[in-house]
Amino acid sequence: MNLTVGEANGNHEPHGVVILPYRKTVELAAGADFYLDVRSREDQEGGTLTCTVLVGGKVVQQAHSTPDSSSATCAGSTADARQRGIPVPTLTPGASPLPEERRLTGTVKLRDYPGEGSPVIGTVTDSSLEYAELGDTWDRSKTLDPVFDGFTRKQEGRQRALVKSTQVDEDIMAAAGGTGELRGVAGAVMDERRRYEYPRDQAILVDVASQPLKVDGHDAWLLVSEIHFHKRGVPSTMDLNEVLVVNTGRVRPSVLWIVLPETNKKLWPDLNTLVASVQVR
Repeated sequence: MNLTVGEANGNHEPHGVVILPYRKTVELAAGADFYLDVRSREDQEGGTLTCTVLVGGKVVQQAHSTPDSSSATCAGSTADARQRGIPVPTLTPGASPLPEERRLTGTVKLRDYPGEGSPVIGTVTDSSLEYAELGDTWDRSKTLDPVFDGFTRKQEGRQRALVKSTQVDEDIMAAAGGTGELRGVAGAVMDERRRYEYPRDQAILVDVASQPLKVDGHDAWLLVSEIHFHKRGVPSTMDLNEVLVVNTGRVRPSVLWIVLPETNKKLWPDLNTLVASVQVR
């Protein structure tokens, strides 16, 4: 849903994509006119939208979308009389807007995530990369069919945690400009993961690290992003995503992709473990 809030005769502030149910407190001068517009996204039409405005805990305005409209608009004055017989909606705790997108253009080093992390029980060799295989809550690493999965190796952990590796495919290389510039390739991989793994047009990237690395003397680029999203049935609203692209000397670079959900921060130190373990084979 798209949300716009403001004074009727002043600036209207767009709040971007929010997930219903949603509640926001706005301070307005006594007697000020207000304007609230809630609108379905084009790919989420259907159902009924309701907007309710409370002043001092009392309902002064409520509107519903109609069958031929995908929006509901509440407009009036904070001085309007209370509308009796209209209940105050009960909202699910935790509904919140997605943050602003932020993509790094400079260099920011990977932080050390605190905690013990998972034990290392072995190594995985795939697509000219060798890296740690994790134990404890992680399943054993498995081979994949790249035609169906896009990757050649996968290890799954608790609550949607993932480690995958493969050689970067030609489409992603083309999306990165076809030059093989590793920073661009890492960004293209991250964009592709967002597009295929998260709700369409409703996942926001916030880069937290972007830096060049050397892996066994080979050039590499590390990109770490928070992907913020809301998805029905998924308790996490943010996953830590890592993309490490390594020039192994083959025609196309190899990539290690890691997903660690916010709901299981105990696994976040595993990102440091995996990145530090990568070798070229």
